[in-house]
Amino acid sequence: TALSRLLQKLTKLTTLCLEFLECQDEHFQALASQIENNTSLTALSLNYHQMKNAGFAVLMQSLANNLHLKTLNLRNLSSIGHDGFAHAIKMLQRNYYIETLSVTTATPSQQAEIDLYL
Repeated sequence: TALSRLLQKLTKLTTLCLEFLECQDEHFQALASQIENNTSLTALSLNYHQMKNAGFAVLMQSLANNLHLKTLNLRNLSSIGHDGFAHAIKMLQRNYYIETLSVTTATPSQQAEIDLYL
């Protein structure tokens, strides 16, 4: 698929914008396996997805170990729910390199916790 070909070239990209796509959990799991040790990617945008919690959890686990990503956009991910944002907060507890995390569907208390770690 086109996404598979793109992920193979991920080692050279600094910015990856995957928005408004109908990706499934397996796509996000494939992305997670590529970005965990990626040293070139500094900005990742995953806005406007109907992502499930399982794919999001795997992605957040991989980002917890990525020491190069600085900007992460997760706007309008309403389908991940409260548990999904718990994975994002766990990731921020381990990854001190992310400088910007944009979310629009977090509750005020979740946003306050995200802001605390940033």
